[in-house]
This record gives sequence, structure tokens and C-alpha cells, in this order.
Amino acid sequence: MCSENMETSLENLRRLTQEVAPLDIELPAPDMVWPLEGGGSAHAYRIWKEDRFAVILSVVDSGQPFARHIHAQVETITVLAGRLGVKMHHTGDMDEALAGPENVDVVLGLGDSLKVTPGRPHSVYAMDGEECVALATTIPAAEGF
Repeated sequence: MCSENMETSLENLRRLTQEVAPLDIELPAPDMVWPLEGGGSAHAYRIWKEDRFAVILSVVDSGQPFARHIHAQVETITVLAGRLGVKMHHTGDMDEALAGPENVDVVLGLGDSLKVTPGRPHSVYAMDGEECVALATTIPAAEGF
């Protein structure tokens, strides 16, 4: 079930955020901003890093309990990625996320409404069928996220 997979994903994320050093990237002003249902907003950034195109989807804290708000966020993030023309690639493996399969734009996410700590790596959760997977990044959150 999704809740069990989410617990596993949360644990994987905790491990990843302890093991990985942040990339040297400063976040610019967002290229696109959309409001989230229930409050808050999602910011989309498009950044080149080492000849690789990455789309960073950042969910700004909506103030809603994460468990009740996750599905609206996931749906919004998926829609945003589609609007950006990004093919979603869901992985909890950092090396795989940074390398990415051929012909797939890497989608890196940061920020969630459960725990948002400036300067630390975060994740956005995405649905893959019935499974919840954490989409992790080494990009540090900007102040105020």
C-alpha cells in the first residue's frame, strides 16, 4: 500500500540526506509558479548542471498536514512536470537521479510540507502507480522554503 511505501521512502530520504553532499547550485527566481490546492505554491526552476538539464520542482509549505495534503501535491507536481514538457523519472537512488536514463529529463524535487529546513536536501513525493516513491535531490533548499 501507498502508506507503507511512503514510510520506506521517508526512511530512504533520511538516509540520503545524511549521506549526500549538496551540489554547488544557487536557486534563481523561479521560472514558473503555480498555486497549490489548499494553499501554498509550487515553484519550477530550469537549471543546467554539467551539461544536463534538470527541472527542480519546489513545493512551498502549504501549512497543511503532509499526510492529508500529499495527493494534491503529487497531482500538482505531475501536472507541472507535464506542462514543462518533462518526462518524469522516479527514483530514490541519488546516482541514478543525477545521471538519469538517456532521453529523460531528470526531475529533482525539494521541499515538502512535513519538514522544511533551509539549507538541507529535501524531496517531493511522486506516485508511480500504487507505489509512493521519494524523488530526492542534493540541491539545498533556499531560505524560506
